[in-house]
Amino acid sequence: KKGDLASLWDGLQLILRYDYVLLILGISCLYEVVLTVLDYEMKVIGRARYGADQAAAEQFAALMGHFGQVTNLMSFCFSLLGTSVVVRRMGLRRTLRVFPALLTFAVLLSYFFPNLWVLFISMSCLKALTYALNEPSKEMLYNPTSEAIKFKAKAWIDVFGARSAKALGSTITNTAKNEPQLLVAYGSMPSLLISLALFGISILVGKQFEDLVANGEVVGEEESDTPTERPDDEAGLIELELENAGVDATQDGIAEDRAAFVAARAR
Repeated sequence: KKGDLASLWDGLQLILRYDYVLLILGISCLYEVVLTVLDYEMKVIGRARYGADQAAAEQFAALMGHFGQVTNLMSFCFSLLGTSVVVRRMGLRRTLRVFPALLTFAVLLSYFFPNLWVLFISMSCLKALTYALNEPSKEMLYNPTSEAIKFKAKAWIDVFGARSAKALGSTITNTAKNEPQLLVAYGSMPSLLISLALFGISILVGKQFEDLVANGEVVGEEESDTPTERPDDEAGLIELELENAGVDATQDGIAEDRAAFVAARAR
């Protein structure tokens, strides 16, 4: 247990030490705050629409079942047909901006049109893109980082960072728990500010990623006392990590990033 606590503390130290990793924390967690608020809004409006009796509860449960089906179907189709196409044509830097832009649009849409079906469609699309586009994209940001960051910092981000973001979102919704009609007013402003901040972070982290790849730099490499075990060549390392992120590394846009990284490391 002491070893686990020490490892988690090391992960937090790595996040605070490197600006690039701190940006990864932001792009990995901030959207959870907004999704938590929008999801709660959808459920509150849905329960208010269907009522509180037994038949209404069953109708609401059926709605949530359809929500899960639509979300998973959209996620599957986009993962199968769209993820590699988007990353290949737009590049990682631009791809990182897609989800924050749609998130901001969804917040504005739900504010001006706070009805069940607007939130249903918005949340289905956002949840699907979270799994099919945002998650693979942010995983690729770990490519130019050390093994210590990939394991220690990433573990802290995935566990504590994501849970803390959801807790923050729940805190926002909790302010309107006794007055659901005010939920949209209470939740929209912080959600909009966080969405805009996330969009700004996506621009910064995308630029830093390209700079790191172009210069052949590895963030946190000095943290390792011994050389990190790597494939025989850097191309093998980058290709392996891209495959782990769920993106075809042989596609043109990603291949260019890999080639630039290898050339820079050779220099």
